[in-house]
Amino acid sequence: MLINSTNLKGVLLGIKSKPSPPVFVGHLTFIQKNGVSASAWSCVVIPLCDTKPPLWGALNRFNCPTLVKQTQWMCYFEHHDEEDAYVIRPFPSMWKCGVVVPDGLDPLSFDTKHLQGLCRSLEILVHMRKGRKEFGLACGSECTGNEGCNQLSVVLMPWEGDEVIPNALTIFSKIFEFYQEIWDNPQSICCQSFDEKLYFHLDEHPRDERPKRACLNKVFGRPHQNFWKDKEYNYEKELDFFTWLQNIMVPSRRYIAGESKMNPVAEFFITVLAPGWVGGILTGETWT
Repeated sequence: MLINSTNLKGVLLGIKSKPSPPVFVGHLTFIQKNGVSASAWSCVVIPLCDTKPPLWGALNRFNCPTLVKQTQWMCYFEHHDEEDAYVIRPFPSMWKCGVVVPDGLDPLSFDTKHLQGLCRSLEILVHMRKGRKEFGLACGSECTGNEGCNQLSVVLMPWEGDEVIPNALTIFSKIFEFYQEIWDNPQSICCQSFDEKLYFHLDEHPRDERPKRACLNKVFGRPHQNFWKDKEYNYEKELDFFTWLQNIMVPSRRYIAGESKMNPVAEFFITVLAPGWVGGILTGETWT
């Protein structure tokens, strides 16, 4: 069962209209303690399985073993151990629902308010991931000079700071600890800030044609029409998803790092998901 407004009240706020069923979020289950008053009970976190889900998207590429990594990502670091080249260390985790989180993130360390924000954030990201799959979205499909079609992973991170959204250096060097050469030259990091709703389009658009203004399609690129050859296309449903996405991704930040150091370069497209939480997309761009 995914989180919704009804079971959020029962599970997190302790409303006793009906017994609260388990709420499955990723590899976590939130349940109400039976027989305990609303003021005394708290969330319980239980692993759904003992095995980690298989990596997917950008994480799968960046975690590729050294012996075969050149088929997944090209390493141009000036100073590194060729037998131990890496992109991120410690490596992030991927929960069962497909959400990428920083290594060591422990939901039990947060108070009830932050757990409410976590549930809201997961609800958004699971829906975003579902839309990515249903509509065949990928970074590089349209409106960009990206020479590849890079898969979109959904990413979540806690954040409390002076800035509404953490800056690029904080993302690449502290929250997710990328190899130093990827981020140690600030001038090589691409940073874009969007404080208003981003434009999107559902018409056919050449992949190499760059729109005159920023658009969601640059990251959430729509596939070639052949994608729908054996599927039923629903324009209204896709319009609803992109309209929802447009409202979610504001304000937003787009960060790209790793130019001349790796290929594909690493890219984040993130927003505020709930109080204390930011997240969105982790992907890459193939440059030559």
